[in-house]
Amino acid sequence: MALPPVLENLRLPVIGAPMFIAGNPQLVIEQCKAGIVGSFPALNARPKEALDAWLSQIEAALEAERKARPQAPPAPYAVNQIVHRSNDRLEHDLEVCIRHQVPITITSLRAPNDVIPKIHAYGGIVLHDVISVRHAEKALEDGVDGLILVCAGAGGHAGTLSPFALVGEVRRFYDGPIVTHLSSADIYDPELRRIALDVIRRYGIPVHERGTMVVIQGPRFSSKAESHWFSSAGWDVVGMTQFPEAYLCRELGMAVVNIALVTDYDAGVIEGTEAVDASSVLDVFRQNAERIQAVVLEMIERFPADLAALGAADALRVTRGDGQAMAPEDVRLFETEL
Repeated sequence: MALPPVLENLRLPVIGAPMFIAGNPQLVIEQCKAGIVGSFPALNARPKEALDAWLSQIEAALEAERKARPQAPPAPYAVNQIVHRSNDRLEHDLEVCIRHQVPITITSLRAPNDVIPKIHAYGGIVLHDVISVRHAEKALEDGVDGLILVCAGAGGHAGTLSPFALVGEVRRFYDGPIVTHLSSADIYDPELRRIALDVIRRYGIPVHERGTMVVIQGPRFSSKAESHWFSSAGWDVVGMTQFPEAYLCRELGMAVVNIALVTDYDAGVIEGTEAVDASSVLDVFRQNAERIQAVVLEMIERFPADLAALGAADALRVTRGDGQAMAPEDVRLFETEL
């Protein structure tokens, strides 16, 4: 089964997830300009009357981009519609999107049988979220144009199945477009972790083998309330990197390891400790800089000569934009000089 024409000319076979609250016109515009499908949930436009203005803003910006860069036109955009009966905005939001002829509609939380004919009437396509084989079968019976397999670790209303298991089952009866999510359950590479621990111990640096990191938006420090919350939940380290960095590396088939340098006790964790400030953090950084530089350089020397042997790229086998398993002749854009 061929891809729908609207999905054929993406620079990367990627659909930006329709993120609740975070998805907005500017994010969608930049995603489309970068060559991937940009998307947002219709419910993000509040009040509902704002949806018309959001779509007009997106369409105007993408049309301007097409005229400015005809050799590299932007990708199409998508709107996520919650088609469950609890969504009292659905009728209004669908009417607005149909009027704007939104090219891609992503439907969630109920079979979209009554939505599909309205979208197909003007030439749009419908991709439907599914978390099980039965959901996939029902969506296909209704006539969707593609499936989004929401697998374990995907976030949101994620299912419980591994992408390897669910894609394999769905491929038994469907050869059309599938969008999958890369699991982040075990995001760090065990071999790189082993190398890091060996080198750090050789330098006599105290090290904890593992822990749970809380990633906060920054740069900033935690409040005392946040600090107590993090520690009471059993989390170990607070930082401002690893997400999305580690996940994006995994999306590129790269093995990942993290070394967190502890600079201070978070505010309020230890009774009687002073609140942290930037000056004290930089002092610790300076003290650690020489040692950690030596650690990193020796780790690089110990990395396998063939990094592909770590197997990180294997997780990408079912993440092609058309849902097919990767074949030897496939070329991923990040592996070229484009």
